[in-house]
Amino acid sequence: MKKAQDNVNLGLNSIKSALNNLEQAMMCCEKQENKNVIQSAINSINSACTQLHNFQD
Repeated sequence: MKKAQDNVNLGLNSIKSALNNLEQAMMCCEKQENKNVIQSAINSINSACTQLHNFQD
C-alpha cells in the first residue's frame, strides 16, 4: 500500500504536466482576457503546489 507521501508526490507530478499544458495554451491565446484567466489558474495551482510541498508523512 502506498503511503500518503507517495500519493502526494504522484499528484505533484501530474500537476506539473497540467501546468505545462496550461502554459502552452496561454501562449496560443489571442485575447488578453483569456491569457489572464489561464494565468490566474496557473497562480492558484502553484499556490496549491507550495502547500503540498510542505506535506510530510
